[in-house]
Amino acid sequence: MAAEPAAQDGKAGGADLALGYQVFAVVQAGGKQYKVTNNDLVTVNYMDAEVGRKIVLEKVLLVGCSQWTAIGTPLLSNNAKVVATVIEHYRGKKIQVFKKKRRKGYARRHGHRQEHTTLRIDEVQYTGADE
Repeated sequence: MAAEPAAQDGKAGGADLALGYQVFAVVQAGGKQYKVTNNDLVTVNYMDAEVGRKIVLEKVLLVGCSQWTAIGTPLLSNNAKVVATVIEHYRGKKIQVFKKKRRKGYARRHGHRQEHTTLRIDEVQYTGADE
């Protein structure tokens, strides 16, 4: 269900993007959901893209601002996308995985470091009513 008023010039919600509202979007990346706006830095699970390259996040669940909101069921179709730039790749803090079964002489210790990617959100694009 998309709740968005028509603008004065007859265009749907996309016209509001140019009016200076702070537009946000909820995107899905790496199995997790993130609320993003323009110029945000977002840390997501590792994405296979070169540093400095622009990528498009097309799994957009919601786009909105203070005046209107467009909600997907579950995704907004081809009308919404988020453009981001890959800033860096890094490995997170090491965590210890420790398994033990008491009174059995069984103990295993294993470490893990998750790889992450930092994205800068360049633009939230939405072109109007979702069908």
